Amino acid sequence: MARLVNLGNDDIGYDLVALIEHVNDPSKNKLPTESDNPDDDKEDETTAQSLYGNTALGKLVSGKKYKELIEKGFLGAMGKILASNPEDIETAFSICFFIIQSHFDAASSAKLLPQLMQALCKDTANSVLRLRLCVVLFNLSDSPAVRYSLFLSLLKYAVSSGNAALVTQQISQVDSWIPSWNLKPAELGELYVQLAAVHQTSGKRGPTQRYLLHYIKHLDRADNKTDKATLAAAKPQILAATLNTIKNTHRSCLAHSDKLLSSSSVKSLSSDEDFAPLYQLLRIFANDSVQAYQKWSEGNKDLMTKHGLVHQNNLRKLRTLTFCSLGLNADKLTFAVLKDKLMLTDASAIESAVIDAVTSGLVEAKIDQENELIIIQRVTHRSFDNSDWKSIHEKLTSWQANVSHVLGTLHSAQTTRGLKPSSASTNTSQGVPSELELADDDTEV
Repeated sequence: MARLVNLGNDDIGYDLVALIEHVNDPSKNKLPTESDNPDDDKEDETTAQSLYGNTALGKLVSGKKYKELIEKGFLGAMGKILASNPEDIETAFSICFFIIQSHFDAASSAKLLPQLMQALCKDTANSVLRLRLCVVLFNLSDSPAVRYSLFLSLLKYAVSSGNAALVTQQISQVDSWIPSWNLKPAELGELYVQLAAVHQTSGKRGPTQRYLLHYIKHLDRADNKTDKATLAAAKPQILAATLNTIKNTHRSCLAHSDKLLSSSSVKSLSSDEDFAPLYQLLRIFANDSVQAYQKWSEGNKDLMTKHGLVHQNNLRKLRTLTFCSLGLNADKLTFAVLKDKLMLTDASAIESAVIDAVTSGLVEAKIDQENELIIIQRVTHRSFDNSDWKSIHEKLTSWQANVSHVLGTLHSAQTTRGLKPSSASTNTSQGVPSELELADDDTEV
């Protein structure tokens, strides 16, 4: 039976010995009884010492050889301790953690903690308790290398035990921990994969996609020499990120499509027999037509079923994206144009498509039913690459020149009339950056 223990007591080791002896041989050994009277604590502790003080493990406690007590006694009995009741498990580990904190140096702790983590993660019995103990283990370590190892094991166990949802909030600070861990490329890649797995298992699509994109960006790094074997191993993650982007109806899907299509790792799989059709579909969503999708879907019905792609959802999304492309080049669109380009049958279907586009947040528009027109107020670029940045730079440069000309004209007019020139500076170049940089979009799906 479990008992309350005083973790501040120097003789706490005897309580651990009592638990170890009990799980090793329940028929011959008994645990000290728990008293309801606080005044009996001292007597109870003495009982623990008197019962087990002369055992081999008890002598380690009396000799203050706590390291040997944990390594020879606790580790040897870990399997039986973890098979006992939750109260005994928690009591034994609480004492063990206290001893590690109080009596182990950094090197000994760094060696022992991974062993404890490995034992905790071997089985899914009492998984919630085990996971809580894993979190405590992680917090005990100060070593960056050990913390990374423990954290990775914790993530894997959370997924395998079906408790991933319990750790998503606790791991929210991982981005701030990563720099201090000084990870090798392979280690950082594995961490991103496991973080994505935790969020995917928890049903959190936004964070899942964010870490998948981090992983793909990591593979693309110039200093990260990604070989064919690594790319083959990364195929499931690239596939998952691609499917998430295709299925995503949030406006963040546009930025995600650009990132995937510009990725060298994704491109390297574009000729892969299994991945090639999905890569083609990704390109269709990025910059092709409804007609192109219809042709693709007719030849890939089995693949759509395999990956859970719904034809009507794909059509609805592609019609919205095509609407974006059309709206960039005109401030008004006729029903006839939309009927043709979006492959729609009647006015009702056209209005539904427009409503879908407006609801997505990618478009702002009004329907003029009387004149069968769509009035475009704002539209999002369907894709955004270097040519688009160049176009913006040219427009800003032109705007700068025009403003400079107007200010120069005003300055000349004021000088001619003998008026004091305006304090407004004619130097507008400070407001236009010499280079434009696309910000990293981590919008949730």
